[in-house]
Amino acid sequence: MARTLVAILKEIVDNTDDVRFSGNYSGRGMYGKTCISISGSEGDCRGVLVEAVKEMMSDLAFAGTGNSEDLLPEYQGIVEELMLEYSTDSLGRGIVMYWSQIADEPEVDPEIQDFENNHGQGG
Repeated sequence: MARTLVAILKEIVDNTDDVRFSGNYSGRGMYGKTCISISGSEGDCRGVLVEAVKEMMSDLAFAGTGNSEDLLPEYQGIVEELMLEYSTDSLGRGIVMYWSQIADEPEVDPEIQDFENNHGQGG
């Protein structure tokens, strides 16, 4: 299963001091609806996009299943969302890039996720 755009962006932004991730941005014309966003200088934000594509390429190249072609359609969709379906707002000295169609994902306890992965979900 491919990682989600939200998970990839969070992981990359967690490793930088120059860009921030938000799961509750409300851009122009969103009428209070919230979505994911990253903010920082334009160059730093674009750098996060490049890193996200590189992460997905790495996932495909080193897919644990040995069947990276199974992940390809999912990641092609994520790259399309990442590169084509964002909007920007100016923050004076920086920008915010946001994906109005993508809501944040709830944080999952790693122990619960590990248990579900090893024992199946549900009863």
